[in-house]
Amino acid sequence: MSGAGQIIQRDTTVPRSKCRVWRLRLSLGRDPMTGKYRTANKTIHGTYREAQEALRRWAVELEPSTRQKMTLGEYMDDYKARELAAGRKVAQQHASVYRHLGAVRLCDIDAGLVTAWLDRLAAEGYKDSTRSSYRSYLMRILKDAARSHTIASEPRLDPMRPANRSQPREALTGQQVASVMGLLDPTDAHHVAVALALLAGLRRQEASELLMWEDVDLEARLMRVRGTKTAASDAVVPISRELASILEQWQASSGRASGPVVGLTSNALGMWWQRSRGKLGLDGVPFHALRHTFVSLLAQADVHPAVMQRLARHASPTMTMRVYTHVHMEQERAGVDALSGLLDGTKNGTNNPA
Repeated sequence: MSGAGQIIQRDTTVPRSKCRVWRLRLSLGRDPMTGKYRTANKTIHGTYREAQEALRRWAVELEPSTRQKMTLGEYMDDYKARELAAGRKVAQQHASVYRHLGAVRLCDIDAGLVTAWLDRLAAEGYKDSTRSSYRSYLMRILKDAARSHTIASEPRLDPMRPANRSQPREALTGQQVASVMGLLDPTDAHHVAVALALLAGLRRQEASELLMWEDVDLEARLMRVRGTKTAASDAVVPISRELASILEQWQASSGRASGPVVGLTSNALGMWWQRSRGKLGLDGVPFHALRHTFVSLLAQADVHPAVMQRLARHASPTMTMRVYTHVHMEQERAGVDALSGLLDGTKNGTNNPA
């Protein structure tokens, strides 16, 4: 479709707000046989707003193949080119939305898909503010697609649900951690990323893309994590002997001593995790749970909360204390339950002294 179309007021004796008869006209491009430009016309009755909506729907009906085949990524490429041509900067959310949803067909984007996408981001540790900015940018793209008649109308998206973080995320059990450690292959980039999340608390993008060999000192067992969130995320932290050993084996097998340690995109790691976590005995477990497990293990080892906060690279002690309190509350609850069992036995006479 070469043109956006026209809405022509048929009754010119009244202002547009009062007109109820309209001629819709769409350009069909040049006829390859005659070389002449073709148009399609039809008359509708209703308000100007209703005429606009009718034009959008009609444009899609006349060119269904475009709507069926075009992906969000393809439309975003065109949108980006138009923004740059107009001298405007491309929004920083563009790359992230493209990476997550670029392969989805425009006609498949609806409220359910967007809600599921935002919930998945929440499970992976994305802040509410980040998710909100992604959603707003996606809505801007969809509004533009509707205005250009690439889609019939802008999808009505549900309100964004805030991430439910009232309860701490579930950490892996000691048995699960031991099982995963036994299955890790230090010559596999994906497994190295898992080790970085589980043994050093790296976030997914940090483990897959941001950690550089130049920032790792295996001899001193130190690394600098250039974080994705706050200044606290960007810190030099010690690493365990187990992780240092895995990184040494990975460096030897990969033959690289500079650039990204893992060398995957965050999206590629996320898709691999969705497919392969079951092989590690972690079916249904979000990748961010590995980082949460690292923090929980520190709490179980009675590491001081201030030290925990630095190792986890939390911006504030709130999250650190939430995990610390949760872990120790569970231990205290187990103690109280043990006392209850002892008291029950005393009531039944089983613990009476001889």
